[in-house]
Amino acid sequence: MNTIYTDYKSDPSKYSIHQDYRIALSRNFITLVVTTFIGNNEMESRLINYDLDGNLIANLKISYDKIGKDKSKRTSSLKGNIITIIDSTYHDSVSKISSTYQIMQDGKIIKTTDEY
Repeated sequence: MNTIYTDYKSDPSKYSIHQDYRIALSRNFITLVVTTFIGNNEMESRLINYDLDGNLIANLKISYDKIGKDKSKRTSSLKGNIITIIDSTYHDSVSKISSTYQIMQDGKIIKTTDEY
């Protein structure tokens, strides 16, 4: 987790991390979805790909929710090796950005499109 959350080692009490499930996307790497509660107001889920030796290949924040004045959230859907993410912010008006990512055969994740 130190690679994903750079301040994890200095303040681990800030994080409550839970492995939610494993997704069978490939025989070449392991895919986990992990949900993390950050402090009292934030929650996120990450899709994390590891090689078969347990080394991190890639990770992507697939959901996020923050409670406060400036609300923001991230939702996603996974279809095969394609992830569609919608980022929403709620200020005076609602703003949404849709991004598409592809999980490659080696486990790396690349962004393919953005739509505003």
